Amino acid sequence: MRRAYNAFTKKQTGSEINGGRKRNSSNPTSPTGGLVDEISGTAILFGQGEDITKGREPRIPVRLLENISEQDYFQVRCIIGLVSHIHLEEKYAYINLKSTKGLNIKIHFNENFIVNNRVQFELFPYIKDYAKSKKEVKSEVVCCCVGEVKKTEKGIDVRPDRYSAFSLDNKKLYAILHEVSNLFK
Repeated sequence: MRRAYNAFTKKQTGSEINGGRKRNSSNPTSPTGGLVDEISGTAILFGQGEDITKGREPRIPVRLLENISEQDYFQVRCIIGLVSHIHLEEKYAYINLKSTKGLNIKIHFNENFIVNNRVQFELFPYIKDYAKSKKEVKSEVVCCCVGEVKKTEKGIDVRPDRYSAFSLDNKKLYAILHEVSNLFK
């Protein structure tokens, strides 16, 4: 998510952001000079797919929200865009993202997310306060989220499975909590 955020803030374009590095697939090496294990398996959310027994898991493709296509549906993607609105309810939450193409794209924290992240979900009012404080100083909030992309009747949902799978302005939930709590001291 950090790589996606840095690329987004540098205004790189394209459907997949690679962080500006070229990879040599014929002889991949680690920074320490050793060979890197080959990629095996597919990008999945935890607890949903095959076990990686050899090698390493593949990179999760990054998509600017404007570049989400039908090929991304039912796939795990890292989606990045600007926040337009945060909606909190007792049993779910949404972070709506701005679209220049008129798409309705939201990060959907559904019942499954809440069951597995109850303590963190109780802290979500702080993310709403964070976004509100940024809006008051006319600053955009960048949301980055890793989750499964789903097509719905109303648009596109990205459904993370854990609280650490999203960030606002490259800050995770507890960093936002710390920053917002310092605003009110």
